[in-house]
Amino acid sequence: MTYAEGTEVTIRRSQEEVTRLLKKVGAVRIVATEDEPANAGVIMFELHARRIQVAIPYPALTERRFALRLRIKPETAWEAEKRRLWRVAVIRLKVDLETTEGDAAAFQNRLLPYTVLPNGRTVGEMVTGAVEDAVATGTMPTFLLGAPSPRLLAPPQIVDVP
Repeated sequence: MTYAEGTEVTIRRSQEEVTRLLKKVGAVRIVATEDEPANAGVIMFELHARRIQVAIPYPALTERRFALRLRIKPETAWEAEKRRLWRVAVIRLKVDLETTEGDAAAFQNRLLPYTVLPNGRTVGEMVTGAVEDAVATGTMPTFLLGAPSPRLLAPPQIVDVP
């Protein structure tokens, strides 16, 4: 089951709902828009002393799933998927705001990957590659340690005791 499949709610209406939700909790500098060159939707705002940026990546119109839909033009199926993705973003934002209920620390922690750093990139963008490397190599990224990267300890071995 895919959440909000078949929704008729327009992207514009979803963006307006995002703006209303964020204003209600005191967010400022709110932007909910589409970034056509990046083929994505974008939600940006400031709340609890943090600038947040959430990307809503759109699939490529050329994806096979849009061409395979009988009696529906690929463009129509693609637009429907973008509407669905915006509904998912709205419900996700509602969950994030509801579960943190004005608790600045909880909000900052929950939305940490989307926090914009001074270089304009999000924490998630900065950390993802380093985490993938750490998992693959067993070496801690230096920026997380503030020191040279030591090897991680091997996971504990499970031993059967007679």
